[in-house]
This record gives sequence, structure tokens and C-alpha cells, in this order.
Amino acid sequence: MDYCSNPAPELFLDVHGVSVAIRSESARHEAALSRLREDLGFFEVASLRSPPELRFEFSRDFSGLEMPWIDRIPLFSTKMCAVHGWGRSRLCDYGDGLRVLARNEARFRFFKLVDPALKGNGEDAYEVAYTTLLSAIGESLDLRGFHRVHALGFELNGEVRLMPLPSGRGKSTRCVELLKNPATRIFSDEMPLVRQGKLYPFPIRIALRPADAEKLLPGQKGRIFNRRLFPSKHLFPIDRDRVASPARITGVELRPGTRSSGVSLFFSLIPPLVIGLGLTQMAEHMLRLDTLPRLIRIASSRLLCAWQLSRRGY
Repeated sequence: MDYCSNPAPELFLDVHGVSVAIRSESARHEAALSRLREDLGFFEVASLRSPPELRFEFSRDFSGLEMPWIDRIPLFSTKMCAVHGWGRSRLCDYGDGLRVLARNEARFRFFKLVDPALKGNGEDAYEVAYTTLLSAIGESLDLRGFHRVHALGFELNGEVRLMPLPSGRGKSTRCVELLKNPATRIFSDEMPLVRQGKLYPFPIRIALRPADAEKLLPGQKGRIFNRRLFPSKHLFPIDRDRVASPARITGVELRPGTRSSGVSLFFSLIPPLVIGLGLTQMAEHMLRLDTLPRLIRIASSRLLCAWQLSRRGY
């Protein structure tokens, strides 16, 4: 299959060098594909110059993709799904027929999602596709030295700030308030990228609780994201002209209006950066037999990144 051509319906992405092709075999999943385009549109490109590193398909069935017997053996379960597969292939069963088959090749990773029930106009399929893609893209970025951190990243008056607040502590609310100043530029309200002391944009969308959305953005409906395990969020896009360009970090705020440095900053960065608490990482796709060396490499690189930030005295 030619993943570099451009027949519809499909979506091509270039995420800081990670090439992604997302396809739908039929119109049944066009709504999910459209939602993904809204989420990841900042990285959309018209075509890819070479075969993609990550390939994702919405499909009717798994025909032509048989799994060896070793990959049918149950492995473990998460709150989201039951996981099968000790070898190169992995099957994740999310219930009601919704399943994802993942295959790890030498030069690319392939994901095929089957959702025969199409519950809720494909909302479950969209959520699984979205989280799977974020996990896979994040892993590929990690291997390139771009590390997602669960934080708000913004630029204002020449200052580039990173605010690693825990979930529910107001990163997105603060983001909306900052954007009221036309001089503000946003890297991400949720997961900017850190690499060698610089911030890089990862502007998925602003996600607000319904009550906060009504208060902060009255009259704007946004898009409702109904999640399986967590409360619903209202999603609002970040205008392209409000997205910040890569820039060196000038301050890390563990609490709004404050700065930290040294040992306290290093240990404060371990949960949101090194461990990745609050980030979409998806154990069902990351915990594979072939990933132990990768996970060690990623953890070491994240740890070094946190140490470099703390040593610079931000």
C-alpha cells in the first residue's frame, strides 16, 4: 500500500520529524478521522516524502493480518482493555468488538482499529485512536530526544515559561487567561516538548471542564470529548498564529509567579517529565518485550533532561 500518495480519506502528519499516516477504509470512521484532524491539524502535511514511521488504519476487520499463536496468549489487562501478544504483534481488546491490532516492524509501527459496533457515532473508536496515536507519537519523539512534559508552556514578553502543574490544578484555565493577552504565544496547555533546554510546540487543543468552559469562554461551544474512564471535557482549538516557535526556556514555575532551582526543581520535574504522570502513554502499547532497552533509553534521556533543566537554574 502506498502511504505517500494522497487518496481520501486520510491524514498525514509530520510531528517534529515523526511521520504519521492515518487512514480509513470506509466512510464509517470519517467522523473519528475528522476529530483527529482537529486535534492534530497543526502537524498536518499534504503528503509524505517517504514511508511513514507510524501507520494507523480504521478498518472493517482484521482480514489479511493473522496473528501467530504466541501473540494470541493473554498478557495483562488495564482499565481500558485486555492485552494479548508476547511477540511482534499485539491485540488490545477494548470491549464490544472494539479492538486494535498493533504490529512492530523494523522500520515502522502499524496499528489497525476495528470497531464493528460503531457505538456513539464512533466516539469510542475516536478516543482509542487518539490515545493510541499520542502514545506512539510520544514514544517516537522520546527516541529523538523530544520529551513531553505534563505542563503548560507559554511565551510572553520575551520570557519562555514552563509550568508543570498536576492534573486538575489549572493549566488549561491559566492558558485561556494568558491568551487574553494578544502578545501571548502557547506551546501547549498540556504537553509541550522539551529538548536540550528548549521548548517545542505540541498544541493539541485546550481541554476544559464544562463548568470552566462556560465561565471562561461564554458562548463558545467547543467540542465535547466524552471519555470512557474520565469526566467529559470541552475542547477548543489554539489558533495557529498563537502557537509559539521553538525557544530556549527562561523560567520554570512550580507555582504561578514563582521560580525554583537546583535539587527541588530536579525532583519536582521527575513526576511530569521523567515518569510522565498525566501524559497519554498507554501501557498496552508501550509495555512490550522489545521495549525494555527502549524504555531504559527513554527513562535515561528524560532523567538527563530534568537534570539539565535544574542545573541551568531556571
